[in-house]
Amino acid sequence: MSSWRAFVAAVLLLGGTGTAAHAEYIVNGGFETGDLTGWTQSGETVFLGVLPGIQHSGTYGAYAGPQNALGLLSQSFSAPSGQQLSVTFWLQNYGGNTNELQVLWDGTTLANQTDIPAGAYTEYSYAVTSAGSNTLTLGFLNPPNFFYLDDVSVVPVGAAVPEPATLAILGTAFVGLLGARRRLRI
Repeated sequence: MSSWRAFVAAVLLLGGTGTAAHAEYIVNGGFETGDLTGWTQSGETVFLGVLPGIQHSGTYGAYAGPQNALGLLSQSFSAPSGQQLSVTFWLQNYGGNTNELQVLWDGTTLANQTDIPAGAYTEYSYAVTSAGSNTLTLGFLNPPNFFYLDDVSVVPVGAAVPEPATLAILGTAFVGLLGARRRLRI
């Protein structure tokens, strides 16, 4: 194997050594299973589901249009206690102004919005702290219309930035492989 190929293989292997700091805690946040797998439904669930063609990204999105009482989608998961997390999702109000959106983290209200105007997908984002065992709950009421929901995510704050230890390992591997390549040419 050439040293260049060895370098690429090492980078690919080391790039996958990240820790849970890069974890996505929500299962099926993009609803790409074509259903509500991973989510628990409660409240008024008649108009809660998943369809193709209503997505923010991918192929599927969730619709939520409970008429008489809040319809709830929730998901529970574990994350290191005290870890700072970012909760994000994309929501579109398909129509109507008599509506309600609730966002709960471990039963504590992060948002309770009413009369959201119709419009395109909008990103919602909240900073939270993990209690170890966590539950994200989204509540919807939208008679006689629907909200569209997609790309629900809970990740550690700064998850997109590689950890310093990972960068150090990659740098050391790069220097070592360059040295090996140079020795092979002599």
